[in-house]
Amino acid sequence: MIFEIQQNSDTTYRVFDWNRVGLDGKPRELHVAQSLASIDFADFEPGLVASPVNHVGPAEFRHLVKDPLFSVDLWRIQSSGSILLGHSQIDMRIIGVWRGGSSSPMERKPWN
Repeated sequence: MIFEIQQNSDTTYRVFDWNRVGLDGKPRELHVAQSLASIDFADFEPGLVASPVNHVGPAEFRHLVKDPLFSVDLWRIQSSGSILLGHSQIDMRIIGVWRGGSSSPMERKPWN
């Protein structure tokens, strides 16, 4: 499973557009020079956070990314187990289920 985490931006550079055309029937403008100029080739991909595995009931989790603005955690829950995510100070949660299913007490039906 891949989660793409990126900075919000109002800028889009088209490097390739799959030969699509605009409303005028002409190929849409590409921005190859601008996109190359915006890349910091000295930038690096930070490593994952070295964090201990924490145990909560039938689950274990560890932090993969911990930033002042957001965090990414890996949770593993035993197939017969369940956890309840309570209220917190965060604005939003995105939950990806790799195998099995989940349910929401708000909807009272499983997400499979």
